[in-house]
Amino acid sequence: MNTQRPLRVLDVAYIVGCCLAASSFATVGLGASTSVQGIYVGSMHLVDGTIRDIPLALALTLTDENDPTGARVIDGSFAIDEEGGPYSFVKVAYDIDENKLDMRYSRPRNDPTTTAPSSFRLTGNRDDQDGISGSVESGLLGTIGTFSVKKSSAVRLPLRTKYAGHWTGIGHNVVDHTDANIDILLQPALGAYTNPTNMEFDFTPAKVGSFYYDGEPVTSISMASIDYLHRTMRLSDGTGLSPIMISLECQVDFDKNTITGVEDSTFRGRTITFTLQNIQP
Repeated sequence: MNTQRPLRVLDVAYIVGCCLAASSFATVGLGASTSVQGIYVGSMHLVDGTIRDIPLALALTLTDENDPTGARVIDGSFAIDEEGGPYSFVKVAYDIDENKLDMRYSRPRNDPTTTAPSSFRLTGNRDDQDGISGSVESGLLGTIGTFSVKKSSAVRLPLRTKYAGHWTGIGHNVVDHTDANIDILLQPALGAYTNPTNMEFDFTPAKVGSFYYDGEPVTSISMASIDYLHRTMRLSDGTGLSPIMISLECQVDFDKNTITGVEDSTFRGRTITFTLQNIQP
């Protein structure tokens, strides 16, 4: 006879707001140890398209709440690449008998009655050394790699401003085949920017900046969306009320401290390519 205890989960299916992370819940048995709670720090090894390692941190807290079955509730959130987040899991399942965790994040939806796969999911096993390792899944791309984290002595998720600085170098104009100096400045600001729907996470911490070409200011940067899983940035002008005139698509390389990208103009199409060095990391 199978005597394994069934997994009991309280599922919260909708998050409200794009900037403030909503609570996430899971349930564990009444006799479960509180040792599962804490800050876990490590990385993801992602292999979709390019091979890269992206920092990952988890926060798991065993609360004083009980679900309708009497099981304890766990809150959980996470940070991506040291800057993205905190994002809250909408569902965390912990199978104590198997030491398995299933942590799911879904972007908010305008219609909470619609169904959609989790946009980001971590499934793994907890070991006797306070580590968790397993697979990383994207609701857009499927399984994209693995992760491994270990409990740390930190008391909060390690977050910092990482995607900011002053990048400078030579840009090439693909229209008239001339070269000129380019400067891109990007600094943190208050608030957050809602990401396009083709990204796993719903918001990017706000950034503001400017774009200079051949020493002359071209436009200010008022909107920034960052894909932390792929380390790409889309920087543009416009305020939501005014149209976007120029956008910059950038690939960030923290090992070389550079960004490589293109400038797209609403009226002229793709006009400039560039590789720039960050002189203010």
